Amino acid sequence: FLESHENTDVATLLMDLGYSNYYDVLKNEGYDSIAVLAAAEVDDLVEDCDLKKGHARFIRKEAMKILKTTSS
Repeated sequence: FLESHENTDVATLLMDLGYSNYYDVLKNEGYDSIAVLAAAEVDDLVEDCDLKKGHARFIRKEAMKILKTTSS
């Protein structure tokens, strides 16, 4: 099956950051697009997906960067 472009973006981001192990749990909890990741609070990522706080902070920061570059 084909993943949507947004899901591919999240998978690619996580792979590039070395956190591809988080993809399934993020997707299952609804964090399936760069926009949703960027809008998430760090504490939500930690509580909802059991991410380490530093990883959650870094993933969110990088998602926000991508969102800025694609929306400008």
